[in-house]
Amino acid sequence: EGWWGMSREEEAEEVVFFLRRFAAEVFTTNEEESQRNDKRQRRGGGSTRAAEQDGFKLGKLKQVCKYLFAANPALTPHIARVLGTTVKHATPEQLLEDIEALVMGEWATPQDVLVDTFSMRTKYADGVSEEEKEGRLATSGFGKDIVRM
Repeated sequence: EGWWGMSREEEAEEVVFFLRRFAAEVFTTNEEESQRNDKRQRRGGGSTRAAEQDGFKLGKLKQVCKYLFAANPALTPHIARVLGTTVKHATPEQLLEDIEALVMGEWATPQDVLVDTFSMRTKYADGVSEEEKEGRLATSGFGKDIVRM
């Protein structure tokens, strides 16, 4: 049993349900906003491109997966592939399907991850003096080469 008294498969299913709800909300909200913008832009002669909308949707999926995959050692090796996906590689729906397959096939008990590692302003450690790095440089994990500023 995992953290919530569920089997690995049950946890993975719950994560997939969350991802589907998240995607449905983001995709619907983006499409509604896009329709409003289209009406405004038609008056000005411009149009919203589908690729831009898909790029937005891919970005939102990547954001949530960055945290989800970083906390799960079995999914961590797949972060670069997911974050590297562009509209040339997949539609948002295809990326969601790929992510769901990864979660169902690879899910393991998550670990605690500091949100600061990903969400605070960061700067690479290159060029920062050793004195300046002290106390701010992670020694392991994804943030090991990043200094919080």
